[in-house]
Amino acid sequence: MIRRPAAPVAAALLPLLLFFQACDGQGSLPGREAYRTAEWAGRYYPQSRDELAQEIERSLALATRPAALEDGARATAMLVPHAAYDYTSATLGKGFGALRFERFERVFILGQSHAWERWQPVGRFVGMALPAEKGFALATGTLDNDLATIERLSRDTIFQRRARAFDGETAIEPLLPFIQALWPEATIVPMLIGQLATVEESLAVAKAIGAELDEKSLLVISTTFTHFDGRAFPISPDKARTLAALRAFEEPFIEAIARRDVLTPPIGDAMKRRLCGFKALALGLAVLDAGRATEEGGTQLQLLSEDWSLREAPEPLDPKRASGVSYRAILFTQGRGR
Repeated sequence: MIRRPAAPVAAALLPLLLFFQACDGQGSLPGREAYRTAEWAGRYYPQSRDELAQEIERSLALATRPAALEDGARATAMLVPHAAYDYTSATLGKGFGALRFERFERVFILGQSHAWERWQPVGRFVGMALPAEKGFALATGTLDNDLATIERLSRDTIFQRRARAFDGETAIEPLLPFIQALWPEATIVPMLIGQLATVEESLAVAKAIGAELDEKSLLVISTTFTHFDGRAFPISPDKARTLAALRAFEEPFIEAIARRDVLTPPIGDAMKRRLCGFKALALGLAVLDAGRATEEGGTQLQLLSEDWSLREAPEPLDPKRASGVSYRAILFTQGRGR
């Protein structure tokens, strides 16, 4: 268990990126009665209802209940990766499954738009994107957006209902089957980060989201960990040695998250380069600071799962061609418990 010491929100969050004018990503608004069709079923996760349900149940069974929750601490947030289930289902299962006995009425999902990483400008936007539809249609059923919360957030012009921003986006959808399996009656608030111009704007976003969080809410931060290859990381033909080196390489990242200091160089610079969804992590920590009054014991962090795509690679590794991604599930809790 790693305790994060208290720190001012302003010191923990800088501008996520400089302002850049581009396509607003709004697209047509299909209306509040429409459900967004799952785009990644059959590619990122099983398309069949039965196969998807079985995959999720197998993954959730890998989890153990954290001691902090057994002692009465309250789960406030979870960091999990977004990628194909072939690589992430175990990590997602150990993360979400740790909360199997918790009850949430609203799940806020914070992801970073991938549109800025593509050459084409379609889907790029400034500010924050909220869904335009009533919910998501998955193989296992529908999952409703919390329209009342979305309406309140959208009163600030930095939050906009942007249908196109969610087209082809992978930061949100792969997480939804797990959320639906655990909390089928809960509503969700999916949010995508585009471009935020200033410290003040970033803090305003964090404050607005944080004001919505209560004891029946969970914040899910969609962040895939280190992307690496032989050009930026010394890969050994010995897989065990490479995985041990990767764990050591990422340990300062975990410590920075625990300190709530993910922007200070040089570690902050390395995290920006390596993490897919770094902006979601930075903003998510600020949301936690802004959303709840400090309780006795403060916010604590617990690493629930770690994995690397290279784990399944054949040996010996090719130092020039080997590449991969690491995946972490991290739980944030509030209070000391009993």
